[in-house]
Amino acid sequence: QVIQFDPLIMRFADRAWPGALTIVGELRITNNELRNKHLARYVSAGTGTVGVRVSALPFARELSEELGRPIVATSANYADGGECYTLVDVLQQLKPKYLPDLCIDGGRLRRRKPSTIITVRGGHIVTLRQGPISIGKL
Repeated sequence: QVIQFDPLIMRFADRAWPGALTIVGELRITNNELRNKHLARYVSAGTGTVGVRVSALPFARELSEELGRPIVATSANYADGGECYTLVDVLQQLKPKYLPDLCIDGGRLRRRKPSTIITVRGGHIVTLRQGPISIGKL
């Protein structure tokens, strides 16, 4: 395991995963060790943290299980670019500079809010982005 999760936050993961909850945790290993775990060296963008989510899509979970490791990916859009619901949307936002090495076209996705993102700071759950999952209701 490469991420340090506070036990407090794992209660929410147990209730919401698989689903639209992203948990930001601290890396337990250095950037150099990431490469040995088959993860991108700069997956944390220098922050020392990384967001983790268990997809509700069976295909994504099955792919991860078959690979024997997590799927490491950035968002499929720029922060200010709006949500993407098709592969064409993704490629139009990323071209020409950041085209991915591989894309799996899952068809048109249903329109929904991006995932809720939470972390722990000072022993308290902090919502970094409110999505479809309300922490107060878990």
